[in-house]
Amino acid sequence: MQLRPTRCGGYRAFSLLVCAAIAISLVSSTGRARAGSLEAGFQYPPDSARPQTWWHWMNGNVTREGITADLEAMKRVGIGGAQIFNVDCGIPAGPVKFMSPEWLELVKHAAQEAQRLGLELCMHNCAGWSSSGGPWNTPEHAMQDLTTSERRVTGPKHFSGVLPAPPAKLDVYRDIAVLAFPAPAGTNKTPGSLQDYPQCDAEVKQLAARVWGDCDGRRVTQHPYGQGKAVWNRPLAQVLGELDLKPDFEYPATSGAKLAFIHRCGPTA
Repeated sequence: MQLRPTRCGGYRAFSLLVCAAIAISLVSSTGRARAGSLEAGFQYPPDSARPQTWWHWMNGNVTREGITADLEAMKRVGIGGAQIFNVDCGIPAGPVKFMSPEWLELVKHAAQEAQRLGLELCMHNCAGWSSSGGPWNTPEHAMQDLTTSERRVTGPKHFSGVLPAPPAKLDVYRDIAVLAFPAPAGTNKTPGSLQDYPQCDAEVKQLAARVWGDCDGRRVTQHPYGQGKAVWNRPLAQVLGELDLKPDFEYPATSGAKLAFIHRCGPTA
């Protein structure tokens, strides 16, 4: 085959066509390679994409064996690293005191084990949830919350007395304010108490009358209430039979199993 030049530049047009074909081929190959690497990245994510976890050191309850076991378990399930997080509130103290030489040796051991396993290891900049813990931070300078107590007084009258102390932690407490205000409507009674006795008995009697009606367990043994009925002094099998309710399951008393709880739902309940 012989190529001859033309006025429109046949050689140049041919060269451009070949170059364009090569470029398209390269782009297509690169796209397939990128798609393949993206899929492989999801199947086998690099260490930089693996999740990391907080690693709680529980108030000195830490050992070399436990450190190795924890880190090996993290590696085994695909975790990429951990952050050492020292906590102590409400946790029984262990044998290793925070920041002691033994504690520092365990931190060193953790770093060496993390390096051996290819895990990234970080450390909280300070003990405690707010990054402001540690034995140098005394309780009165620790995180604080607002606690309250109340005393109800029926007035009008002059009141003089000691208010109940609000709950406190680590024996640290200071007063902020004492507020006196009318109790909101409907909150004058303490639930479950005998406040306003004997008037409160009347409310209980009214509720019982609505539920039980004229039931006495002898002459009258049932009373409709809401969508159901209250039944008194009648065999359970008889009541279920009248309602045409089949048992959900049978439970032999001699099976040796212990039935702790069951729950049944109907169309309207």
